[in-house]
Amino acid sequence: MSDFDTNHVWRKLCAGEAKISRSIDESLRRAGCVPLEWVGILFDIQRYGNGRIRLGELAERSSLSRSGITRLIDRMVEGGVITREACEHDGRGTYAVISELGKTKLTSALQVQERVLQAAFYQRFTNGDMDAFARIAGALEATD
Repeated sequence: MSDFDTNHVWRKLCAGEAKISRSIDESLRRAGCVPLEWVGILFDIQRYGNGRIRLGELAERSSLSRSGITRLIDRMVEGGVITREACEHDGRGTYAVISELGKTKLTSALQVQERVLQAAFYQRFTNGDMDAFARIAGALEATD
């Protein structure tokens, strides 16, 4: 594939993700849920951190800078969906810990998100397409 084709595919992927993300965020707002930006953070804390995760790891998992993740975490702490916890091994490290409210909000938001994804994404692809996409997404996530 030429550089032009690769860039074209990349742009289409980005545009598709942006369109679906806007639809999810709008649906979350209409349902009175937390914003999509928070859903991703809460999901990562719950799934990859078993309820708590270091802020540096959250920054690496997201597209936000360390200062950007700090500001987002500040807003989420104010919203009561997470708390901060000092790292016992490293006095400089901080964990983001999902609260009970955060778990409840995440569950509600994921239900809304799933409905949007079913309508906007999953219904357009076969199970084979979804398997291939899952492999591709996993490979992209593993890229250094």
